[in-house]
Amino acid sequence: MEQKKESRKNLRRMLLLSLLFSLTIGIAISCGGGSGGGDSGSGSDSSGGCGGGGSPTNNEIVVANAYSITVYSRTANGDISPIRKISGPNTGLAISQGIAVDTVNNEIAVTNLSNTITVYSRTANCNAAPLRTISGANTGVANPLGIAVDTVNNEIVVANKAGDSITVYSRTANGDVAPIRKISGSNTALDSPQGIAVDTANNEIVVANLRDSITVYSRTANGDISPIRKISGSNTALDNPQGIAVDTANNEITVYSRTANGDVAPIRKISGPNTGLSYPGGIAVDTVNNEIAVTNYSAGSITVYSRTANGDVAPIRKISGGSTALSYPWGIALLP
Repeated sequence: MEQKKESRKNLRRMLLLSLLFSLTIGIAISCGGGSGGGDSGSGSDSSGGCGGGGSPTNNEIVVANAYSITVYSRTANGDISPIRKISGPNTGLAISQGIAVDTVNNEIAVTNLSNTITVYSRTANCNAAPLRTISGANTGVANPLGIAVDTVNNEIVVANKAGDSITVYSRTANGDVAPIRKISGSNTALDSPQGIAVDTANNEIVVANLRDSITVYSRTANGDISPIRKISGSNTALDNPQGIAVDTANNEITVYSRTANGDVAPIRKISGPNTGLSYPGGIAVDTVNNEIAVTNYSAGSITVYSRTANGDVAPIRKISGGSTALSYPWGIALLP
């Protein structure tokens, strides 16, 4: 209990550092100041009010909250209850951060600041135990934030903030297992990595680093290797980027060209008082319906924009209010 209280205190301090909210669309969600998200005082979630179950189909938004995973219809708007909610002592959720949905194997993978990666059935509900948990000294997991599931190559890829590393595991890994590959070292340019995405079309891993850079590596990179591309500099408008998503349908790291390199200006940027952005943490791109969904950590909301939105634009939908069960949301995934 004391450790949990201390975690909440530390994350409150992180939140207080936030000065500016903007979304440099796509590959990077930017927050002025602050570091990785987490629980800023909600406390452990109970298993009560876990959602009605809903239809186990796609067309869903899946969100990692501090101590729960909540699921909504993709077109949900307003103060609505989740259709499913994973929460309770059996879940192993502990200040959850990144989330990835594997629609091929019907699973949800989550990073937790307890240095664990937990995997659930995609249709899990209430106080469900994880199917698998990656945890232990051999794993190399260290303050894991971003996570991506590569269903083509059957791998899980994790961004570790504390160790400035990217660790890769078999998709079915369980227990205290060593990574099959690890990107780390002074040549990597990793600098508090937060968000991560795997581009299987181009065999690349794309990383949002908290200290204002985006680094790109070969999907099979291993060891202390340099990035093949790096976006950084005053023209980029990067401001403590957190979440990241690659839009292979439109060849964008959504606001930057997918192949952008160096001190390049964004193609588009969502920013301003009308946007509803409030310490944005996670981002997901829906190329089927041409939308972008964002979690707003401090406001406890999800805002949705047109994929091509630019400037001080209002969201086309917003999930917010007491019925939503949102509790310091961070990671987000879209199932079109």
